[in-house]
Amino acid sequence: MGLLGGFIVHPRTVTTREEHGEFVLVLNDWQHFYTSEQHQVLMASGQFYPNSMESLTQPSNIDYFEAVDGSRAAEALVTSILINGRGQYFDPRAANNSSSTTPFEYLNIISAPNNATYRLRLINGGSVLSLKFSIDVHPLTVIASDGIPFAQPLIVDQLIIGLGERYDVLIKAATDKTRNYWIRVDTMDKNNNPRWYARAILQYMSNTTIPTTQPRNCTATQPCLILNCPFAQYGPKRNDNAMSLICLTPQNITTHEDYLDRGLLNETVVPNVRKTLQMTMVEGTDERAAFESFNYIGMQYPSMDIPILYDARRAREQFACFNRSLDTNTGDKCYHTVMARYNDVVEFLLVNHDDDQHPLHLHGSYFHIVEQGLAVLNSTTGEFLANNPNVDCNEHAECKCIETTEGCKKNNMRLVKDTIQLSKGGYMRIRFRATNPGIWLFHCHTEPHLSRGMVIALHIAEDRLFQSIASHSTNIADH
Repeated sequence: MGLLGGFIVHPRTVTTREEHGEFVLVLNDWQHFYTSEQHQVLMASGQFYPNSMESLTQPSNIDYFEAVDGSRAAEALVTSILINGRGQYFDPRAANNSSSTTPFEYLNIISAPNNATYRLRLINGGSVLSLKFSIDVHPLTVIASDGIPFAQPLIVDQLIIGLGERYDVLIKAATDKTRNYWIRVDTMDKNNNPRWYARAILQYMSNTTIPTTQPRNCTATQPCLILNCPFAQYGPKRNDNAMSLICLTPQNITTHEDYLDRGLLNETVVPNVRKTLQMTMVEGTDERAAFESFNYIGMQYPSMDIPILYDARRAREQFACFNRSLDTNTGDKCYHTVMARYNDVVEFLLVNHDDDQHPLHLHGSYFHIVEQGLAVLNSTTGEFLANNPNVDCNEHAECKCIETTEGCKKNNMRLVKDTIQLSKGGYMRIRFRATNPGIWLFHCHTEPHLSRGMVIALHIAEDRLFQSIASHSTNIADH
């Protein structure tokens, strides 16, 4: 698994901030096997989505992740959720339901003055699961995502953080400082799997007393707000047809004016590069294993004697993908690329008609989400009913926007990010300006999907790459 931690880059000029202090929390799922090892075990067992070793030997006891909307995450044997590397391992095979637990992570604010504000920098550094964050009796004031400030803070009870996403949150010191409070990290699993939660402690007391606090009681009259939902409804309605949990989706978030590119938001601007990317699964054969892909094309990196960056054109031309129609049975692997000239406006239409959620990340640039369409859910159960009707795709991953709707025409968002959650049945349109020469990956942040090929390489301003490399080398030499 390796070591990981937060790397925080502050601006050169730090303006006066109201925070009394800050903490970095790296949240991640933990596995006892590397992805490559898991894949072989799972394929050999004939099961694709189990999440316990016991289920590999007892097929009637398959235990897999299923979100409240019915979508899935990648197949993986996730055994724990960790906060800054600390958590518990619950062994379902043990007769006494025993678990082993590392010491809790403590956020020490013992000397917190009245009304003190603390910044939490939250990072989902996991490989499989989106995570849900909350602190008992402490509302979350969410102020930024992926390092970009919001136009207005959003005060919520819980925050969903997709793989690779980062969120900045402010909390105010509690009025009652005579006790400690639970910090809770869970998943969106509809079955509330006991292994997939973690706890840390917000410490006000001088001793390390274990908290006895409870999460806020969410009711129909006083519902809890959950920010960054990848779907429009969180779970089923109550018997009285009311909701105790209210979803706020990315459509409820707007980026601060200083970080918006008006040209990208302008609906009349025609992008220089347009590409539709559908999340697809290529079925396995006797000769190859199944793999995740964009448009039924999996990434196969060129075998070259020099770095691709030093001869980008050769890599792109000699290892190019064939321009042919593919489907779930005929999918291919090749060096999957998109080209853009310097300062081109690039637009991706991202479509997910797959069963999995897909967190997507762009290297080298931020993008503007200009439109989002969510899946149609059963209004009673909150489960997936149908793909968003604005976009239709055929069996060859050829997608088109339905002319009778406003889909792909009207922008309904002004949000700048570099990582998003693309939910089952949904779509997004994102735009960015190609001003950073290089070869940059756009990929699914679910680690098993990434390792099996759900990646494209963006060749940005190939004619300027040598200049960029020379300039970078000079800067390194100067230092």
